[in-house]
Amino acid sequence: MKKLKRSAESFLNKAIQENNIKAWAILNLLQNEFLILNALSCVSDWENNNSPAYTIFESIEKPQEANSYFYFTILDSIAQKNPEYAFEKITEVLSEQIKENVNNNQNNLIHSELIKTLANKVPILLFEFVFKLINSHLNNNNSQECNRIADDYQYKYVDFEEEDNLRGSEFLYRLVALCLNKIAKRDYNYFTKFLEIKKTLRHTQ
Repeated sequence: MKKLKRSAESFLNKAIQENNIKAWAILNLLQNEFLILNALSCVSDWENNNSPAYTIFESIEKPQEANSYFYFTILDSIAQKNPEYAFEKITEVLSEQIKENVNNNQNNLIHSELIKTLANKVPILLFEFVFKLINSHLNNNNSQECNRIADDYQYKYVDFEEEDNLRGSEFLYRLVALCLNKIAKRDYNYFTKFLEIKKTLRHTQ
């Protein structure tokens, strides 16, 4: 029975991957969110916002709770074609990492892959959001904590190798550095304006 079930799931996933109309109709009738997310994780073309893939994905009330692996896999695929959409979906997760102070546990490979994709596709969008959260976090902490970060070699000498930057306790601070690195290469005017503003603020404090 289990073997038959797995065969049926594989057949449906393959049909979804091939964009079969009947397969989409079947998927739309399913109530099992795990099976739905599993099938959607096989979709590679997310360019059309009006596609059944988006419609079905949006119909899932709490996809991350249903299966976080498939959820982040899907968002990473979406980010290849529609990074703004994927970014909007990930903002709440990033906010929670700051508020709950759990960034030291950020070791989810799929999650990291999604963040790296967004850093490549929409570095300014991601940078502005994360930097705002970090700024708020630092402003709400005492000066001793701020000085610790300023003096810590892990933050002062950040390397820009992507496979290293998005792991470990420095996750969000390294993410800001990674985004700035991307921005400097693509939009130097934005980068220099940001540096000038930060220099001005530092001298007035």
